[in-house]
Amino acid sequence: MSTHRTIILQRTIAHYRVPVFEKLYERYGWIVVTSSGPPADYLSTFDSDAPWLKRFPFKFRDPNNAHACTIPVGDILRDLKPKSVITEFSLNMNSTYDLLMRRRFGGGPKLVFWTHGYNASRTFIGPKDIALQYLAKALLSRADACVCYSAEGIEHLSSWMRRDRLFRARNTQDISEPMRLYETLRTKATNDGKTMLTVGRLTKTKRMDLLVEAYRAALHEMPRLKLKIIGDGPERSSLEAAAADLPGVTFLGQIYEEAELAKHFLSADLFIYAGKVGLAANHALAYGLPVMIFEPPKRGPFHAPEHIYVVDGQTGIRVNPPTKASMTEAICRYFSRDNPRAHFEPMILDYVRENIVLDRMIEDFAALHDFLR
Repeated sequence: MSTHRTIILQRTIAHYRVPVFEKLYERYGWIVVTSSGPPADYLSTFDSDAPWLKRFPFKFRDPNNAHACTIPVGDILRDLKPKSVITEFSLNMNSTYDLLMRRRFGGGPKLVFWTHGYNASRTFIGPKDIALQYLAKALLSRADACVCYSAEGIEHLSSWMRRDRLFRARNTQDISEPMRLYETLRTKATNDGKTMLTVGRLTKTKRMDLLVEAYRAALHEMPRLKLKIIGDGPERSSLEAAAADLPGVTFLGQIYEEAELAKHFLSADLFIYAGKVGLAANHALAYGLPVMIFEPPKRGPFHAPEHIYVVDGQTGIRVNPPTKASMTEAICRYFSRDNPRAHFEPMILDYVRENIVLDRMIEDFAALHDFLR
């Protein structure tokens, strides 16, 4: 295999990441190294070959923990001979320690961790969580640089690393198709002013059970309110049972076709999450749809970095404190105005063009590219 100046190490390639890596390859020549046998159905894994992709046999040690992964670091470095490695960071991945040791003591390639800047699944409360958060920061600070998804992550690491070794790359996906569909179909869409929408895998971290209960409470004041739930997952049967007596709740299952999703995004008045939100927020905002989430509490549930795109009063509503009563009140207050979506839509579209389009993320990597050169 030929020498590559910079490689990106990823356990798996989710389908929504493909346009990101294609553009990083086109712009900077970076290739991605991933598993030749990723876990089945993990984030709708991309399984095709591409000029920007190299595969090696990774070992996934725990079917319940996708980060518990053993990566053949030595084989990768020997075959590809990279000058720099940009890699996921996890305390459960051997590559975290192997690449650090090679860099610090064996003349290994420059090392960049691609990270939240902290462990988003843990709190900063209690001896165990505090110890693991500090261990992560200690390891992150030994790399040549870190690239974080948000200014929040950079701020977290800035007391451990020099600012000129910390880079921000806003996290997003290719939203060009949703934006095109918005422009094409928006004038044909009809809103009844009372429809909430949520889209995502139905897992415990999404707290759909809390959303259903908040909807139940809001119905007392707004009997015409509706809730559409798109997605599937282990919590679906229990959620359907919990909502069986509620009018206006529709479970639509998993929908993959963007044109079909567009109909629901465009006919909704509010996109809502009671638990952990991630790129789903970007998806909704691309359609000009306001997003309602909880302000994350100290003990969780925590959001993915994309929660920062929900700007209170501009692109959506941040509910605090994180309780059913607060969310119920926020829902009723939002729907008390006529056509509430129209109030937010122009502000959302301006914000999306400035912050969330894919080219912004690719441009963010330019400073890191110069640093590595």
